[in-house]
Amino acid sequence: MPYLLSEWRAHIQEVWGEYQAAKFAVLRLHEQVNADANIVAGEHGVREYLSSADTNLEGTYIVRIFAAFEAALRSYDRYHFNDPERETRAATMIDQLGALNHVRVRIPIRDGVHRVRRIRNFWAHDSDDDLNPMPIDRVRGLLQAYLDRFPKSWG
Repeated sequence: MPYLLSEWRAHIQEVWGEYQAAKFAVLRLHEQVNADANIVAGEHGVREYLSSADTNLEGTYIVRIFAAFEAALRSYDRYHFNDPERETRAATMIDQLGALNHVRVRIPIRDGVHRVRRIRNFWAHDSDDDLNPMPIDRVRGLLQAYLDRFPKSWG
């Protein structure tokens, strides 16, 4: 089955678009509840968790965007090494694939992607790393810049 880079990139854009829509919806509901608390009357916990939903939304979507990126990496990793069952850690794939002669992802981009991976780990695994936040637009840009070095199709 052939894989198209454009489809992987589109998937990352879709997740980012979902984030934009969710952010808009959460902010709008937050404003409406602040104006009239009766909007959520009878909805146990909604008001209580609305602020944390807003606070955690970007981190949640960083996890999802990185998952889409990691799926693209895994697809190309399995293709490149001709092993459909190959299981490789994300950190290893970032370094190995990025160093391939025909890919050659610049070190600053690879380092940025590793930082995104650590931020994903913070959100997904409750790690103790105290990371500086990274805006989701920057996350998306780094992941897309890495994937830009891949061939247009494989498989």
